[in-house]
Amino acid sequence: MSKQYLLSLFFFFLSSAVFAQNTTEQEYIGTLQLANNDIISVKINFNQSPNGSIEGTSVTDIYGADRTKSKINGRVNSKNNTISFKEVSNISTKSSASTTEFCFIEVKNASIKKMKGKSMITGSFVGKYANGQKCASGTLYLINSSYLDKIAKEYVSPKHIKNTDSLNNIQQKVKSYRDKSEKNTLQSQEVLNVNWTSNEIIMEVWDGDQEDQDEIVIFLDDQKILDQFVLKQKKKTIVVPFTSQVSVLKIVGLDEGASYPCTANVLLRDGNNSTAIVTILKKGETTSVRLTKSK
Repeated sequence: MSKQYLLSLFFFFLSSAVFAQNTTEQEYIGTLQLANNDIISVKINFNQSPNGSIEGTSVTDIYGADRTKSKINGRVNSKNNTISFKEVSNISTKSSASTTEFCFIEVKNASIKKMKGKSMITGSFVGKYANGQKCASGTLYLINSSYLDKIAKEYVSPKHIKNTDSLNNIQQKVKSYRDKSEKNTLQSQEVLNVNWTSNEIIMEVWDGDQEDQDEIVIFLDDQKILDQFVLKQKKKTIVVPFTSQVSVLKIVGLDEGASYPCTANVLLRDGNNSTAIVTILKKGETTSVRLTKSK
């Protein structure tokens, strides 16, 4: 495993902790270690019902070219302190693999260990194609983000980092990795594939950082739906019908503003699902979101 990848995981752990929100939703982060010792970053979020059943999402390959967000469901056995869950369908992915080529993770009776505010999930997993054929296996390691919050508050602080510039630099890196873990980062010519259920597209567009006159245009297929738009921190909401089986949103950078790059924040809302995107574009560059109506 490369030093850069280890650094990415380190900041991911810290950022997930520092910016964790108070919610009934449970969040665990960690890694999938494959049988060949390859490591894949993973995050799961879920809500647990009184009877132990869980529903939520997973994100795998968080910073990689195959970043994928999937729906998960399963069950927590409080008596035996175990959890079982599986990925049942994709919400969005940067992978170009077809549906039949996706390897969905399945975990059975992984151990939940709790001690002094720390909750860890460890166990085996298998990956299966949609037809049930096995495609991967390995070990799952997860830890609850609320425990990491305690670590981050302790060590990413003036108490342990005396130099103000160093502290600010680390805090900025933590924020950057948190943003990347929360959103799909799209650069020139990249394509994000999103499964869609509703008959309309609700889209919010804004500048998530300091306003610097970034300008974009957005097409839905060949029709302009947002033309020569200068990004503001105030969100612009667009609602357009989705009547095709497949449509492509194309985001084009028109102006990088006062500083590179052109960073547009876009939130696509589809019923209870939402897909967060941030573009990193130069003037004239394009990135795309391919929407496919779920059958």
